[in-house]
Amino acid sequence: MGEGMVERVLGRPSKVKRRMGKRFWQTTGFIAFLFLLPDVSGFLVFKLWPVMASLLLSMTQWDLLTRAKFVGLQNYVKLLTDDPLFWISLKNTTYYAALEIPAIIVVSLVLALAMNQRIRGINLFRILYFIPVVSNMAAVALVWAWMYNYDFGVFNFILSKLHLPRVHWLGSEIVVIPSIVLMTVWKGMGYYMVIFLAGLQGIPQHLYEAAEIDGANSWQKFWKITLPLLSPTLFFVGVMSAIGAFQVFGQVYMMTSGGPGNSSRVYNYYLYENAFLFFKMGYACAMAYILFGIVFTVTLLQTRVFGRRVEYSLV
Repeated sequence: MGEGMVERVLGRPSKVKRRMGKRFWQTTGFIAFLFLLPDVSGFLVFKLWPVMASLLLSMTQWDLLTRAKFVGLQNYVKLLTDDPLFWISLKNTTYYAALEIPAIIVVSLVLALAMNQRIRGINLFRILYFIPVVSNMAAVALVWAWMYNYDFGVFNFILSKLHLPRVHWLGSEIVVIPSIVLMTVWKGMGYYMVIFLAGLQGIPQHLYEAAEIDGANSWQKFWKITLPLLSPTLFFVGVMSAIGAFQVFGQVYMMTSGGPGNSSRVYNYYLYENAFLFFKMGYACAMAYILFGIVFTVTLLQTRVFGRRVEYSLV
């Protein structure tokens, strides 16, 4: 009897604790659910559901007006085998990415190195270089289209003053993609400059001091210290710039509309035409999933090739 009484006496607090703990987790779990509900609902309604719906639509013929007709993989087969504009747009996008990715990495890195100096008023210059990033793409594209104008644009005015021939910046099939790349690099370099600047300021200064004691010059310090320790940032910028390059659209839409001819008809612009000009929504959804596969493959290749070369320490 005595042991039973002790067990019952000792068991009461544990039961009370279990009840209190259960009540506590029920209360806090419910409160956490309430805080997470708006974000989870937004993700399900505005992200996950459109992704799943577009996958189903990619297997249909739908003109936005009549009922969708299921066609299986017909849209994908037609894109890959019977649509020359698909391959032209993909080639133009690849060419654009091949120019834009290395250009914006080099320009942003050089700019970050310049903005990393300890001089008076450097914060003002950092702000000025970042302003294009927060500027509206449509406004920037319109201004640059005016600057590229053959008759009264700024660039051709400068060329005429230098007694050089004028250039059809947006009217030449050879020059139009590099012209769009130049504008994109100017607009986006401030964003990647900030990322590179954060990476540069994370490098320990004592490494540079030790290198100076050993007699290293600026070039040697850059190649032996700065570049290796900046490799994680370089890898991140490379991946993000590649993803952005394959999704180029606004510049082309505002400045060239895919012209002259098909020389600047990039992938996303052709996708837009199919969806909202030709009303082939199922066809456009199939293009979107092919683009996803392309971007995923490019990112995976970058991770496999360059991810292994990332260095986090010189030791």
